[in-house]
Amino acid sequence: MAAKDDLLQAAETGDTEAASAALDTGALPDVGDRYGVTALLRAAGRGDQAMVDLLLARGAQVDKGSAQDNTPLMLAAARGHREVVARLLRAGANPAHRNKWHFTARDWAQWSAGSSDVVAMLDAAHGR
Repeated sequence: MAAKDDLLQAAETGDTEAASAALDTGALPDVGDRYGVTALLRAAGRGDQAMVDLLLARGAQVDKGSAQDNTPLMLAAARGHREVVARLLRAGANPAHRNKWHFTARDWAQWSAGSSDVVAMLDAAHGR
């Protein structure tokens, strides 16, 4: 399996040791699958703060989007992962970014039950 595949698999399973090893053997932190889904997108969608921290520390772009231009912030917001949303915002994620359907992370957060605190966090980050 190539280092790229190792990194994406490690992000999917939350194996930070394997992710670090894949990065050490040449996997690029922003490499994506055929849909443009990167390790950071996978980790953010899972709410995996340790993996998010590792990937950001190793150079992953905080706003790198998928083929549909969905960002890690959007996926974390959609699933109500408050701590990951906060971490991505601290790393400079753009809360005003829109995907190809013109949705923002706030729009995604509104669809998630119990994510009113995430919506409020995104509003504050966006200056609302």
